[in-house]
Amino acid sequence: MRMKPSDLLPPTGPTSSQTLLTDPAYAAAAIAVGGELTGIEEEPGRERVIFIFAGLKPTFLEDVVGGRVVVEARVFIAAGEHMKSLLAQIRARRGRQGR
Repeated sequence: MRMKPSDLLPPTGPTSSQTLLTDPAYAAAAIAVGGELTGIEEEPGRERVIFIFAGLKPTFLEDVVGGRVVVEARVFIAAGEHMKSLLAQIRARRGRQGR
C-alpha cells in the first residue's frame, strides 16, 4: 500500500526523478540534505517500507556511502526523529489492520 507521509493517503507512483530508499537512516539523511519525502510504500506481506524521495542528486547513495554528505548533527537528529515517528504511525496502522 502506498501512503503520503503527512496523511497516509495514496500518492502517485514514483518517477525516474525519484529515489527509493528502504533504510530509515538513509531516509533521515535524505531529509537532512533537503530531499522531499513524497510517499511511502509498504510491501504487501512484508515488514519492509520503501521511502520515496524527490529532489535528491542522482549520486545521493554513492555520496552517503562515500562520506561526501555532511549535515549538522541537530538537523540529522531531527530528521531521524521524523523517520521514527513515521515508522511508529505505520506500525500502529498495521496493528489496527491486524497485520
